[in-house]
Amino acid sequence: MKIRRNMTLSVGLVGGLMSFMLGIASLQAQEPTLRLHYTFDEATSGNTDALSTGSLTAGKYNGEFNADATRTTDTPGDRGGAALDMTVNGNTDNRVETPEALTPGLDNITEQTITWWMKVTETNGLNNSRIVSRIRDQVAVMGTDPSDLTLRIFVNTDASRSVDADATIDASNKWVFCSAYIYYPSNPDSVSVFVGDETTRASKLGTAPWQVTGSNGADSDTSSWALAIGNYLTHGTFKPVFPGYLDDVRFYEGRLKDVYQVEAARLGGLTDGRVTTIPDSVEGRVYDTDGDGDGDETGAGVYVRVRDTTGTDNDYVERVIVFFPLPDLLDGEVLDSATFNYHRYNAVQGDPVDIDLYHLQDENDNSYELDDFNQAATLVTSSFVDKGGPVEKWFDADATAAVRSDYANDPAGSRYACFRLQLTDETNDNDSENDGYYFSGSGEFTGYLTLVTRRPPQGTVISVR
Repeated sequence: MKIRRNMTLSVGLVGGLMSFMLGIASLQAQEPTLRLHYTFDEATSGNTDALSTGSLTAGKYNGEFNADATRTTDTPGDRGGAALDMTVNGNTDNRVETPEALTPGLDNITEQTITWWMKVTETNGLNNSRIVSRIRDQVAVMGTDPSDLTLRIFVNTDASRSVDADATIDASNKWVFCSAYIYYPSNPDSVSVFVGDETTRASKLGTAPWQVTGSNGADSDTSSWALAIGNYLTHGTFKPVFPGYLDDVRFYEGRLKDVYQVEAARLGGLTDGRVTTIPDSVEGRVYDTDGDGDGDETGAGVYVRVRDTTGTDNDYVERVIVFFPLPDLLDGEVLDSATFNYHRYNAVQGDPVDIDLYHLQDENDNSYELDDFNQAATLVTSSFVDKGGPVEKWFDADATAAVRSDYANDPAGSRYACFRLQLTDETNDNDSENDGYYFSGSGEFTGYLTLVTRRPPQGTVISVR
């Protein structure tokens, strides 16, 4: 039996190819749409307008620097470029503001995700200072200790309706990434937040999602109000200015709900390249259920145990094969890195296991024999998942060489990166040993592949191997 993998998939830049050098995350079709994106990289200092590179009308929503707002070269991950500096002279008018209201682009939508990087450098005016404000929705930090801040999200209101996160954030003199998802029609509305930093993958904050209670505020005239970054702008008045730095501010229509989606935004703020996060293909996933080498296939949203279930001396290996559709590279673009991302989940009896990771070169006809689990494969890393590690944890493997070979050897338009997770039970302990893999659509722990690509400097000699 063969499983066909010649279906059409589209993996493109959310904000369009024009935004390549701005590090915009690339997601699959039907993913949330990046409407506004401010990197502040137009200059390394000064108050040149911050260009919006999202899908809304180019130029209409550029951010104008007001009062003493300026730029700093202190950026997340020291990626270069610049970030927004709100601290100069302690001016309460400091802000970046759009010259026009955000209608109809961000009004009358049912879901919205706002992401940003922040770093608190001062404490004066910290409590109730705004990250972003557009009347209908606002994000504020509450508290006077920058190492113990609470996010407050105002929803569909003029500041009278909000919800506080039930866990705090440490942003004291360090860069922190946040992603806030707002769902309007849930009655009551709900909010979820993911938080990460320069070295830590984003994860859900506290017990999110949280319900927003209370009646709507006076938001009937939101069409006349612009977006303010770093301040609270309504009816010509301001709140305490955010006392620190902000960077890579994004507004999506839709929900960044899984880790791979949120990670695309987080990593996009740490590099000047293009970040693409790819969940495994909706079709073509296969796994071996009983160790006989004859595989079965499964669909989206499935959690598959990778385990030794014999409980006898004749232990065997169980395997999971996963496919990742690869995007075509832009003209002159090269792969900088590829990372295989796997979340271990062990909630059943038995011990965690060691898992080896293999790369399988795709066949020309884009198919695999389900009964051929022993075909030639290249070991990416042994004990990729180690049984001595934490039970619930993300594991990352460098798959750059493997994916480069896929780009070099597979025809354009049908490229897939194919990997095999292979359990290795090294002891005959008569025990049931367990691990698992979340296929695409399984929720926030879906496994994924991360690509970072870039255009090299002119004159660079490029090798794809």
